[in-house]
Amino acid sequence: MPGGYARADVRRLRRALGLQDDTPFVVGHHPRADFETFWMDVAGTPHHHVVYSARADRAAVFTRVAGSLVPQVYRVEPLADWVNRGAAAAGGATAR
Repeated sequence: MPGGYARADVRRLRRALGLQDDTPFVVGHHPRADFETFWMDVAGTPHHHVVYSARADRAAVFTRVAGSLVPQVYRVEPLADWVNRGAAAAGGATAR
């Protein structure tokens, strides 16, 4: 079970919002491991997905194809390196 809620909680939230059972329920979390970006059907709950959005080396997004959510992962340049190069070029302080 993810931190603090279970399958029944997701079901109750969907019902309280008047949503269908197959409405995607997407939340953001910290990665469970260094290599993960998505956690699909969390704890056996259909359509409950976690996206890890704070990774320095990739961006994780969902796109909808033919009515289904499809996870997409894109390699990115680490943001801190980009900020530091820009700051250094402007003669300013750098980030850690």
